[in-house]
Amino acid sequence: DVYKRQVQINAPELVHAPEDPRSLDLLCGFLTLSPLFTSRQLYQLLEKLSIKQRARLALKYFQKYEEQFLEQWETLEQQANLPMDPSQAKKQVQSMYNFLKKQQQDYTGQSNKSPFIDKIKDNMQGKIFPEEILKMIEEEISRIEELAEHHPDYNTSRNFLELITSLPFGVDTQDNFDIEHAKRILDEDHYGLEEVKERILEFIAVAKLKGSLKGKTLLLVGPPGVGKTSIGSSIARCLGRKYGRISLGGEHDVAVLKGHRKTYLGSYPGKIIQTLKTCESENPVILLDEIDKIGRSLRGSLQDALLEILDPQQNHKFIDNFLDTPIDLSKVLFICSANLTETIHPPVLDRMEVITLSGYTKDEKWQIFEKYLLPRSYNNSAVSYTH
Repeated sequence: DVYKRQVQINAPELVHAPEDPRSLDLLCGFLTLSPLFTSRQLYQLLEKLSIKQRARLALKYFQKYEEQFLEQWETLEQQANLPMDPSQAKKQVQSMYNFLKKQQQDYTGQSNKSPFIDKIKDNMQGKIFPEEILKMIEEEISRIEELAEHHPDYNTSRNFLELITSLPFGVDTQDNFDIEHAKRILDEDHYGLEEVKERILEFIAVAKLKGSLKGKTLLLVGPPGVGKTSIGSSIARCLGRKYGRISLGGEHDVAVLKGHRKTYLGSYPGKIIQTLKTCESENPVILLDEIDKIGRSLRGSLQDALLEILDPQQNHKFIDNFLDTPIDLSKVLFICSANLTETIHPPVLDRMEVITLSGYTKDEKWQIFEKYLLPRSYNNSAVSYTH
């Protein structure tokens, strides 16, 4: 009777199945997914090759669980003296619920979630979360405490909590607006490009007067091999910021930048959120490489997603599909690179300050080889270099 009652609760569609060995095998296979079993009991069930022995052992576990539950319920009935005041009665019922929940966790092993929840709370230390995101995290923690580990939504909630608490909310680096320092780094990393260096120094000087870099986006345009990508990393060094790079050449799916929704199997966040997590800073320098080679698809335009990221009127509430909550990107300095401007969406181009890099003369190429490439090759080969 206990066995049939458990089947009615957990698998009502199997109640009227004929009592033959094949049906008994199906019932035993389903009941091993019951949250009433501990991991050790599941191993013992799987060790029983005989279907009848497995069914007897499952019945034994069910009877043991019901005996423990009845004993606990009798104890609660003796202790419970519900008052007539509805507010007091509600508190008493809540305390009974919490007690039963704890007993079930102790029996089923669900209390093993506490190390994960402690890890999530450790990730939140030293960060300043917006009120909306903090409320969402608390709701997800409460939800994951209710879910069994084999529930389909358990891993989704776990991945969401791990990601959102690892983002650098309230964690940033101090900007260095020293013009002499910036000039020294640019000269160390690049030969020539005097006009480009002057534009970058002017850009840093204006930011120094303004006190911040909010709302600024640079576009480095030039032929391949002139140093667009390396200039992006040099600007990050000048400002003392963390540096991240995202290559967009040939990409056409909006999910590359905005991620997939949590409801999809194998979903993941976009590269913007992944770069923020990697940089561990709220104000890094992010290079969007080769934005002139972005493709188009039927699932949306990646150029439109770029507009949301680069527009200072929109990027303070950027929404990644995986997180589904506004993320502030206004502190990020975006630097884009392209070979041509003709293939860039005009609304996107209007929101960037264009810096053009021309090619090198033959003499400049020789100087670059002699002063930069040759010493670097000697150094990489562990051979001393004398000029």
